[in-house]
Amino acid sequence: LHDVNKHLRYIHQQLEQNKTSEAIKKKKKIDASLEQNYNTIQSGNMVIDSILSNMKSRLESVNCGCEICINLDIHKITLEDYDLVIILGNIVDNQIEAVTLVENEEYKKASISMSMSRQALLIHAKNGYEENKINKKNSEKWFHGLGLQNVKEIVEQYGGSMTIQKNSGWFETMIMIPFG
Repeated sequence: LHDVNKHLRYIHQQLEQNKTSEAIKKKKKIDASLEQNYNTIQSGNMVIDSILSNMKSRLESVNCGCEICINLDIHKITLEDYDLVIILGNIVDNQIEAVTLVENEEYKKASISMSMSRQALLIHAKNGYEENKINKKNSEKWFHGLGLQNVKEIVEQYGGSMTIQKNSGWFETMIMIPFG
């Protein structure tokens, strides 16, 4: 998200200075990078595809298991892309951070599923974690916990709910966001 923000600022600056060709060149470079790096998941929604493809790639590169299940009608998703980035980005970043600290192979994996009921978008994320390592690593960060708080606020803005459970080495996040 920070990198995208930097690219957008650059493009905006180029457009303000009437350097349209430079802005277009930068956008094409970003598009090519996205296509090259984020096309393993193909739901039809660029936010979902890029975040979950990146998750899969990052976890596979460090020998962590990754399972992604998407069963969506993308046209029914009522969330703004910005909000979807906050929700998925924070959940996936937390999963990657936690799983890469796990030593027990049984828990060295993460999964995320996105599906729809007749009335709502459902997101279920599950990953292994080691409590003592997460707390030790994050005790030095003043912002620890803000990501999930941001997710909860966005979910509630849409009239949804979020549940978090820790159980026997597993961390689960369940989200339900009603349609319109």
